[in-house]
Order: sequence, then C-alpha cells, then structure tokens
Amino acid sequence: MGAASRMSHCDRLTFLLLVSSALLGIISPSAALGIDDIAAGACPGSGPTDARLRCLTTAYAPLLKFDSRETFFPSGVDDFLPYMKLINEDGSDISNQPQPLTSSNLVYKSETPLTTYLTTIKPIKLLQEDQIDDRFMRGRKPTAQSPVPIYTSVVRKQAGVYYDFVYYAFYPYNQGKLVGVQRFGNHVGDWEHVTLRISFKNSMNPRLVQAYSSQHSGGDCLTPSNLTFVADTAHPILYVARGSHGTYNKPGRTVYAKLLPTETGIDGTELADDHDGGSTVKWETWNAVAVRVEGQPLAGDYTFWGYNGRWGNKEGQRMVLGFHVLESGPDYPASHTVQFQLDNTAFEDCVPSDS
Repeated sequence: MGAASRMSHCDRLTFLLLVSSALLGIISPSAALGIDDIAAGACPGSGPTDARLRCLTTAYAPLLKFDSRETFFPSGVDDFLPYMKLINEDGSDISNQPQPLTSSNLVYKSETPLTTYLTTIKPIKLLQEDQIDDRFMRGRKPTAQSPVPIYTSVVRKQAGVYYDFVYYAFYPYNQGKLVGVQRFGNHVGDWEHVTLRISFKNSMNPRLVQAYSSQHSGGDCLTPSNLTFVADTAHPILYVARGSHGTYNKPGRTVYAKLLPTETGIDGTELADDHDGGSTVKWETWNAVAVRVEGQPLAGDYTFWGYNGRWGNKEGQRMVLGFHVLESGPDYPASHTVQFQLDNTAFEDCVPSDS
C-alpha cells in the first residue's frame, strides 16, 4: 500500500468522529430516551404538583386504535346530554331538571346511588340495535381538527409516591354480542377506562410502573413491558374492541365467555371481543384531555362527576333466553376503581375490580 493511500492515526480518528457525527445527525436524540424521560422532559419540575400532574396526563395519554368494523364511536358528554333526561327508578321524570342537560348543570345526586337514569328523550324501540339511527348515538370519529375529549381523574394512591391517571372514555352506545340472530348486552351509555400508575419515588423523574385496561366486568393488568408506545413519545397504544369498547394491549380476538361447553368455538356459542386495530380511525386522546386532580372542586367540565346515577336507559321489557335485549346503562364513572398493590414489580400485583 503506497504512502498516499495510507491513513494516519489522526486521520482515522478524524474519520471516526465525522462518521459518529453523521450518525448522530441521522438518529433522533429522543430515540435514545425512555418513555418516562420523554414525559419528564415535556413536564419538567420536581414532585407531583397539580400543574405537573395535569401536564403528565397529556404526556402519557394513550393512542386508542379502533376495530376495522366499528360503527359506534366516542363522544364528549356534552354531545350526549342534550338528548337525555333524568328519570327515577319507577320511570317518572325528576322534577325541575334543567333542559337541555349539560356537563355543567348535571348536578343531581340521589340518596341511593344508581337509582336514577339518564334516559333518551326519544324512546328507544329496540328490536335490533342496528335500527338505531340517531346520529348522537353513533358518537363521532376523533381527529386532530375535531378532537373528542377524554376525561382524566388523577387519584393519589400514596401521597407523594404513587398516582393513578385514570383515562375515562365515553361512548353513547354499547353494541352487544350477536348470538344467533339476536344481540345481547346492548345499552345506552358506555364508560371505559385505562389506568396508568405513575411512581414519584424520584420526584424529578416520574416512572410508569403499572397499567390496567378495562373490559366488561374486569380487565387486564399490565406492566410497561406489556405495552407498545407511539414512537418517540410516552403514549401507550391500546386496541378498542368493536361495540363493547373494552381495551387490549394487542390486536386480535379475545373470547371471554362460552355459552356451550365446547372447545371448538362454534360460531354463535361464544362471546368474544374483536380488536384488530384496523380502522383508519385512531384516537389521539392527548388532543383533548380534560383533567381533574383528586380533591379539586367539581366545576366546568367535571360538574357532572357528582351525578351518581346510571348513564343510560333502564333495561327494556323484552327478553330472549332470559337476557334483556336492552340492558341498563352503566354506573357513573366515579364508581369505577382500580386497586393496585404497592409492590409494583410483577404482573400479578395488579388486582382488577369490577368496571
């Protein structure tokens, strides 16, 4: 090798530095950061101040991917309430209620929870839920230009250490499961939630340590390793089941009940959630996060939080095989709790409750 073609030690060092600089220019600096570092960078500070908690709820807000055949989408409560009225257990209207109802005037609270119902002003004549044609029941497809709010409650589980960010998604209608030619489990109103537990053991650098995704009367307990995230962000990706709107950490089909003792899964003999994530509709919930930190007064977007009745019509009279075709609306969202053990090291430490 001639002298002109040899590379000196200094030349090689210079070359390596140039290559390294070029690579650093190609690789985004955030790619080397963990999800929690990204969230902390977006919400700098020390400790769980209310302002920082509000910021972090946006930084960690999930991306919800809908099933390719979904037809019932989320909405804000103010898109839903003007079509509703309050009734008692016996079906009589509650007197002196404001009309139209809004998130800021829904202040009714009964002595006994779940004995009042938010009921459609226009009666539902339900033979098949596909006959529902009221536009507000279909919700709306969230976009960056027309975002749908997600309602977040920040709950102190251990002051100064663990905080639960509970993201409540509201859907005007829950589509039941088809068994033969009839659907069961239909109901007006549907609250689903995803809970992220954030640790402030290091007050400067909060950490996501556990998660819970609700489905039907239970849910899945997850750790960060069970989740995927939007690139270069702290937003976990979850998949929304068609009709029932339960959330899962992976796309697919989940059988949650069998109607016949069979292992073959004969069509129509099992209840399953489809959550393929194949819809072009993807809910970037961080575009419209309504936040209430525990202990703050109920006002504005969260006045409705004090209502303790059901968010939908009372169950219908028509029954098939012992099931109501139309079931009662769901509990008020503040009744939904997710309990975690304070040892956040294992998947089994998360104990789901009814949702």
